Amino acid sequence: MTDIQSKIESRLKNLLVNKGRELVELVSDLGYEYNNDPVTSLFSDWTENQLALLNQIILLGHHGEFQIFWVRLNNEKLNKSHQRTIINLINRRFPYNLCIFSNADDTVWDFVNIKAVKTKESPEDKEPKKRQYLRRIRIDQTERLRTAVERISLLKVPGDGVHHFDLQKQHDDAFDVEKVTDAFFHDFKIVFAGFKNHLAELTNDDEWAHAFGLQFFNRLIFVYFIQKKRWLGNNPEFMKMYWEAYQKTKHPENSFSDKWLGILFFEAFNKKFSHPQWLPNKFQSILQLAPFLNGGLFKNTELDQKYHATIHDTEFQNVFDFLQSYNFTITEDSPIDQEVAVDPGMIGKIFETMTFVEGDIEKAHSLGIVYTPRTEITLMCRLALVDRFANEFGIEYKNLFYELFFAFTEEEKNAADQSISDQNLWPNIGEFLEKVTVLDPAVGSGSFLVSMLNILADLKMRANEQLGIQDKIYRVKKNIVGRSLYGVDIMDWAVHVCELRLWLQLVVETDFEKLEERTIEPLLPNLDLNIRSGDSLVQIVGEVNFSHLHLTKLPPHLKGKITALKGEKRKYFYNDPNRKYKTKKYVDSAELAIFREILDQQIHERREDLKRMDRIIYGMDVEQKGLFGDEPKQESLKLKKANAKENGRLKNELLQFQIARKDRKSGW
Repeated sequence: MTDIQSKIESRLKNLLVNKGRELVELVSDLGYEYNNDPVTSLFSDWTENQLALLNQIILLGHHGEFQIFWVRLNNEKLNKSHQRTIINLINRRFPYNLCIFSNADDTVWDFVNIKAVKTKESPEDKEPKKRQYLRRIRIDQTERLRTAVERISLLKVPGDGVHHFDLQKQHDDAFDVEKVTDAFFHDFKIVFAGFKNHLAELTNDDEWAHAFGLQFFNRLIFVYFIQKKRWLGNNPEFMKMYWEAYQKTKHPENSFSDKWLGILFFEAFNKKFSHPQWLPNKFQSILQLAPFLNGGLFKNTELDQKYHATIHDTEFQNVFDFLQSYNFTITEDSPIDQEVAVDPGMIGKIFETMTFVEGDIEKAHSLGIVYTPRTEITLMCRLALVDRFANEFGIEYKNLFYELFFAFTEEEKNAADQSISDQNLWPNIGEFLEKVTVLDPAVGSGSFLVSMLNILADLKMRANEQLGIQDKIYRVKKNIVGRSLYGVDIMDWAVHVCELRLWLQLVVETDFEKLEERTIEPLLPNLDLNIRSGDSLVQIVGEVNFSHLHLTKLPPHLKGKITALKGEKRKYFYNDPNRKYKTKKYVDSAELAIFREILDQQIHERREDLKRMDRIIYGMDVEQKGLFGDEPKQESLKLKKANAKENGRLKNELLQFQIARKDRKSGW
């Protein structure tokens, strides 16, 4: 750690205790001239509502025309929309700045960088405007300081003559989230390689070691996100307390992963807590009230059962030290608002690379595995929705839908929503959102579906508000995932990572006011029917390419069975206690039974078609020439030849269906 980093670490550690002195020292350590002046001149044109957001604004320091403001808000939580409102007002007079926000009692702090980016020129807008991107570093009692110290240290003024343009660029670079991603990915590869090698040495199975290692990290990282919600003993540092308690108690050597984590993963999170006597009383009560997660993430899988490999405590310590050194934020960033921390989107990027090619970036690119930046993904999603809605409601509304889906700030959303109201489109939009579906045929780590989920959920909440419908964001998102989002990938672990990110979206962004809301009913739905492994380009059943075959209309009794199965699938997704199928295995069996009935129907139809074709061919006798003469004879031969070709096609399809029918492993 450098001298400046040591100083910044000391200031940030003491910020919550002695804010006045530490803010003075922080500004001075970074090379800015200290001011400490109230900025009352800013308020001359503010509205009463805007002023009500504030407790105070102080100009802490400056360097040239670059200013540092301390803004104390009037609420306990640091509301992002309130921060943006204040920043917009400050920027009118001081466009080059760093804003340090605190809540009403100065227990939570956000260092906020404002990066102005000019939007691209479009046919509709020949004079693109600048859009403000906010990036924040949070400081509170639960946040680890490594990232904050490293990034804030980069804000130090390099010299007296530096221009405010250059200083602003320096701040923009310091708050670059991708830099944190790169650092996390670098450390992750080292720790994961060591953990995987340990597992491989225990089992002599490198492939299993890689897959189990990823599953282990998936589960552990999920715990780090939900402890941020204070759902484990109201303690955002639950894992630290849990690991330290294990180290202080008498226990068999190297038993933490097997026993302590096993109890947490497979019992507490599945509402099957057995109250083992060896577990300290404090954790008995905590795990008894652990959130009922269910879902596939904490099921005892084949990977868990294949070997009984004892993970050494020293190896877990390495994993623990790594995870403890980073901040985890519980929200996926919006395109214009980011937290400089590890978020679920960053996890998706890392696991996407590690899952497929074990961290080899060049190999990933050679296989077409390329990380798509979040801004590009959200752009593609919004453009796709604009086109889909225009096709549904009319091309004349396309510009209106551009406004609807590209509204990011509260002001933009209010204006777009009013335009939709003026056209009386909200009732139809609300209804359409109940049935719109999205499929990603190469889902990867789920970035496209996560982005779609957030966009659709935001629009659904806005539609509900306009239509007078009250619903919680958790319920809205859960319904969208179950009804509207589908993904396929040829890699099994891509499916698992996608599930992880969708589960995180449902849980970590959701506030449950009552304890029973997260302990009685399972919070995580079963996603394994919506997100599946398979080849979406070529569907092979019984070694036959089914995409080249033409299925005829299904009879009513089969349609009825399919409709009934859809209902049971929905019950399975929601973990309905009255569901017919308790596991995916039974759902797959039901699907397979219907699929085979469809094959039987197709075989029957092909046989009937062949009988009909045989009658046509053999009934076309050359003796008919007496009725038509020579030319009709030629036409008759051509027709006979065409029918023979059709006969051959039907026989080939019949054979293919029969092969598929005999394949006991065939499914959708």
